[in-house]
Amino acid sequence: MINFKYDELPDVLRMQNGEKVETVSDWEQRRRPEILSFFKNQVFGAWPENPGEVSYTTIHHDDMALDGIAVCDTVQINFKGPYGEYSFPFFMFIPKC
Repeated sequence: MINFKYDELPDVLRMQNGEKVETVSDWEQRRRPEILSFFKNQVFGAWPENPGEVSYTTIHHDDMALDGIAVCDTVQINFKGPYGEYSFPFFMFIPKC
C-alpha cells in the first residue's frame, strides 16, 4: 500500500519499491499497473461479480414530489446470488418539464 499525507501526492515516476521509472516499458509494464491497482483497491473499489438474479418492484409513486416539480418513484431492488439475498430501496426523481 502507498502511504502519503493527504496534501502530498506520490511520485508517478517512482515505483512502489522506490525504483525510478526509466523507460516507456517500465511505465507500461510496471508503474501504470501499480497506479491502476492502487485506484482499484483504495479509491474506486473492484467491480462486483455478477449478482445473480435481480428484480425490481416499484413500491411507491409520487406525482407531486419536491413541491410538484418532480415525480418520485421508490423502487425496491432485490439481488439473489451465491452470497445470499439483499434488497434496498432506490429513490428516482424525474423533473417535470
